[in-house]
Amino acid sequence: MRSPSVAELTRPVAVADDRGREVFAETRTFPMVALFGVPAASLIVLSIAVAQPALRILFAAAACGILVAGYRRRDARVIEKYTVTTRYVMIEQPGGRQAAVPTDSIRSIEVRGDRVRVESDAGVLTLGFVRHKRALLRALSSVVPAVAVTTRGDPMCRT
Repeated sequence: MRSPSVAELTRPVAVADDRGREVFAETRTFPMVALFGVPAASLIVLSIAVAQPALRILFAAAACGILVAGYRRRDARVIEKYTVTTRYVMIEQPGGRQAAVPTDSIRSIEVRGDRVRVESDAGVLTLGFVRHKRALLRALSSVVPAVAVTTRGDPMCRT
């Protein structure tokens, strides 16, 4: 199970229109290939392996239907976007919701398994599943070089 992102802010942070220069961005997406691609591939293999022409057509049509359904849902695959700018660390969700902490108020950064926890005066942001942790930590260290990064192992994390 992937870790959820959590924003525990002591006060809401209003993000200004001028967010600053973007240093890091990562989009967390739903695994659409696993949901639609694997069943479609299985049906394509079945349509080739079956001897009866009616079943071949049926399996091929079902595979095409699954691929079309997956193509139509491609915009719904975005779960959230992690962004680090020169002024903010943000979690942005597709519905327009966002949580942010100013970079000048960051006190500590902790990496624990696949999560990155950013503590600041405005509260705590926990970035759930970060694929490119090194790039994120490089971006955070370039924006807030005075803050040390703490790394802790997580026995429940498979990454």
